[in-house]
Amino acid sequence: MNCSPNSTEPEVTTGARHLLAANGGLEQQLGRPADPFAALDDLMVVVEALCPRWPAREPCGPMPNLRL
Repeated sequence: MNCSPNSTEPEVTTGARHLLAANGGLEQQLGRPADPFAALDDLMVVVEALCPRWPAREPCGPMPNLRL
């Protein structure tokens, strides 16, 4: 029993199918940002917008002895 839909893509002439391709089969040239710290700051703005507050944590239990 196969519940997956059949692919509409033609198979390669050898009969084997390429299931994975690097970069999803797309060719793209990624440029480096001029200022990596500005790029990191932009990324952190997005992260803070998606999760503006840290999730609540359970308090730690009693720790009477914390010596090394």
